[in-house]
Amino acid sequence: NVMMGDPPASIKERTHAILLKEKQAVSDADFKKKKDEEKKKLEAAKKQKQLEKQRALVLKRQKKAAEKARKKLENVRKRKEAEAKGEEFVEEEEPAEDDKEEDEKEEEEEPAAMDEE
Repeated sequence: NVMMGDPPASIKERTHAILLKEKQAVSDADFKKKKDEEKKKLEAAKKQKQLEKQRALVLKRQKKAAEKARKKLENVRKRKEAEAKGEEFVEEEEPAEDDKEEDEKEEEEEPAAMDEE
């Protein structure tokens, strides 16, 4: 059977309610998907930033180690020159404590920066 004319108001309201629920469900799913993608982007950016900090710290430590090795070789060379001349060689003292304190400060700053994000 096919009805002619406008359906009763109760049928219209029910149909509109069903359509509205479907639209809302689709909209909610899209919103959730978008939020999840934004969260993943932020986490990836945070991880990238952390990796860059770690690389910079490793590079800084490598430079310090290279500088220390260079100074040691320089001291050995100076000692040999002094011995060849018959002089007494006095090594320059390195401020090793400063390096340790700097490293500790950097390591303390890293977790604090990670907590802020």
